[in-house]
Amino acid sequence: MRRVPAPHDDAGFSLVEMVVALTIIALASVMIVGSLPRRSDESLESAAAAIEDALQDLSSQAAASGYPLGVHVEENGLYPVVWRNGEWAEATTPALRLKGDYRIGFRKTDASPEGWPEFRVDPVGVFTSGEISVRSVNSEVTIKVGPGGPEDPRA
Repeated sequence: MRRVPAPHDDAGFSLVEMVVALTIIALASVMIVGSLPRRSDESLESAAAAIEDALQDLSSQAAASGYPLGVHVEENGLYPVVWRNGEWAEATTPALRLKGDYRIGFRKTDASPEGWPEFRVDPVGVFTSGEISVRSVNSEVTIKVGPGGPEDPRA
């Protein structure tokens, strides 16, 4: 004859043990999600700072070369051009392309001829005026460009 083991009271998990285990899992999940990098305004600010730096570098290069320089503004970046022999030509300076889901827009205050860059700087450092905006899904930073160059958007 075969004996069947009798069920014990301590077989399985109690309700309290299950609640404690689920609480530990929930706390660990919160800690992991909280430590993930966020696509926040900080990265949008760094994209705007990169555009400001590119415009300042453009001013320095125009002064050093003695030629007017400019940038064509497109949705994904800034593309530098130089004025030589009576026309705008592609500059040797690399383009600034934004990574991620950022979009660039612009508004200029002067009426430029067709094909001219949206923003220009002459060799003495005078810029055409306007605004460049950097947009993400839920935020936007606007950089004002005056005759002296880009102005701090946080000011």
